[in-house]
Amino acid sequence: MSRTKPVRPEYLAIGRRIRAAMQAKGLDQSTVARAIGVEPQSVQQWISGRTSPRGYRIKALAALLDVEPWELLGAADDRSLHVSAAAPLGSSSIRRVPRLSWVSAGQFREVEAPASLQEVEDWDMPSEPLSPGAFSLRVEGDSMEPEFPQGCIIFVEPQAQALNGDYVVVTLDDTNQATFKQLVIDGARRYLKPLNPRYPIIPVERDARICGVVREMRKAYRRPVKP
Repeated sequence: MSRTKPVRPEYLAIGRRIRAAMQAKGLDQSTVARAIGVEPQSVQQWISGRTSPRGYRIKALAALLDVEPWELLGAADDRSLHVSAAAPLGSSSIRRVPRLSWVSAGQFREVEAPASLQEVEDWDMPSEPLSPGAFSLRVEGDSMEPEFPQGCIIFVEPQAQALNGDYVVVTLDDTNQATFKQLVIDGARRYLKPLNPRYPIIPVERDARICGVVREMRKAYRRPVKP
């Protein structure tokens, strides 16, 4: 017997905005579904708050409905994807953060946007408020096992100061791809330590750049099927 998915408040808010944009364009669920290549049931689940469209579906919906993606997601504007040096660490409400590729994370700069909408792979919901520049990553490889298994999602706070023992996302030696390790500070020396003992400890040189501190991890037992 199939079970009906429960309505989630954060999904319902997005669903209401999708419904309003559809009504403004005079489009029904079948028309929207056909236009973006999904089943009408998927659109119904989005509107009812039982599921939420993934990042690339949000982009397709926004293009079809002549709105910006942030209007459907509920951000104040697309600057929510940018880092502001004056922005407070966290906010009064929890909102979804963009999931980046490791290459996009490696290109992050504190005073620039960590990603454009074209670089966002998906959107993830943390359990606590993060700054406007926060982002998420899907862990690749086994260098941080067993604490961080391959496939889990980590939430990265770029405005947090990295302290000894923190888990950090770092770009090394002017490479275009970030890496994820534990920061170890020993006097004037800094190291990046994998939790898996099969991997070596990496000395941190002057060219290393910390992109952010990992605040949270969500374990994914099974990758969802894309609607």
